[in-house]
Amino acid sequence: MCQLVRRRCILPINTISPRPCCHFASRDRGNTTKEARILTNTPLVTGFALGPTTDIIERYAGWRAVEGAFRAAELPLQIIEQRRLFIPYKAEAALLEHAARRLGEANFGLHVGLEFPFADLGTYGQYAAMAPTLRAALVRAVKGLRYATSSGQFGMDIRPDEIRITYDSGIQGAFGARHIHVGTVLLMIDLVRQFAGARWDPIRVELDQPQDSDTKDLEGTFRAPVIFNCRYPAIAFEPQLLDRPNTRAANTRDQLTFGDLRQMVQSRPQNSARAAVEAVLRLRLLDGQMDIEGTAQNLDVGPRTLQRRLQREGASYRDLVEAARRERASALLIETSERIADIAVALGYSSPSHFVRAFRRWTGNTPNTFRQRHA
Repeated sequence: MCQLVRRRCILPINTISPRPCCHFASRDRGNTTKEARILTNTPLVTGFALGPTTDIIERYAGWRAVEGAFRAAELPLQIIEQRRLFIPYKAEAALLEHAARRLGEANFGLHVGLEFPFADLGTYGQYAAMAPTLRAALVRAVKGLRYATSSGQFGMDIRPDEIRITYDSGIQGAFGARHIHVGTVLLMIDLVRQFAGARWDPIRVELDQPQDSDTKDLEGTFRAPVIFNCRYPAIAFEPQLLDRPNTRAANTRDQLTFGDLRQMVQSRPQNSARAAVEAVLRLRLLDGQMDIEGTAQNLDVGPRTLQRRLQREGASYRDLVEAARRERASALLIETSERIADIAVALGYSSPSHFVRAFRRWTGNTPNTFRQRHA
């Protein structure tokens, strides 16, 4: 068992100083019912990791393996091109596990992490990686994390001789979560090496998985001792690294501020059933799938539970489907030259006439008129 976990604490936002402890932070559950917690705390994450995942699967097993893994994880292939959308965190974990099984590579998350530097986490990753010092980078990583995931939390234990960073994904024990956690360790190591140098090695790595025959290569890859069966994945490093300058600092005109991050990230996951359903609908709409059974399955609840929770928030599944279709239809009409019939099919309508009637009901215009007015 891991003997090094004392208590989990959230990194102070304004400063990091070498004192022995900091305060706990937890997700506010209040007095909500179990079914409400399931929906409002559905872990969501941006799809930036899907790029290298897809590349690796295709490189070693071909495009059919990519299609099979996405299909098994119930993710539309179109999300590869729209990675700013939020997807269920468990679906991303499932994709990695299905890919691992198709490739016969138990440590698939390790390979993804090796090809995925921290700065590739979209605007969030660039914001943290452009910090002037490691101290500032860790502050930015904590401060901006809510724009990348609804459930992930960085924690920190500060001791005189080491600093230990932990990551709570919110999906511990889920199918394929071990790939997420191994990959996250590599992301954290990559961020520290941007300040400590490429030759720096962690004091140790901690993983929330048992040691077995498939984990024998981890110490060589991490270049550090690995302790298994810990509560959260973590890395430990020397406190004196905190004030190391960035070895890859950007030019002044390329620097990102927190205001830039808020403006560039169009949305972030919210803790409500409605927001969780909206995020899943945007994802499923890429495949033209809008049935409530599939959406409920993505959220780990039954269709009736989903409907009840939405009703308590004054929403209905049908209205959310209509809103998602309207948003997507308007974007396709304005920003593309796709035929009306093709847009209708993409939105899951059985015929173009049904789409035209729905669009007229939403906007008072036919799709052609709407497109002409926005040309």
